[in-house]
Amino acid sequence: MYRNVFAVIYVKTDEPMLGEEIKYEIFAKDIGLIETFHEKITYCMMNNCFGEQRIESARLEHVKLLKYEKN
Repeated sequence: MYRNVFAVIYVKTDEPMLGEEIKYEIFAKDIGLIETFHEKITYCMMNNCFGEQRIESARLEHVKLLKYEKN
């Protein structure tokens, strides 16, 4: 859809005991930011559930430019 794009990856973790986090942004030449993505999952850290990958909190944000018109 867009030419000459590049991604900036800020965070990519996958800790089976603690949680997961992915965050990136995609830019297109002569347009700028066209997509952002951030997902964070935190697992329970209490003694009775540690290591079970029971989700304590989660966040998902995905924003994407659908249409661009040059004036």
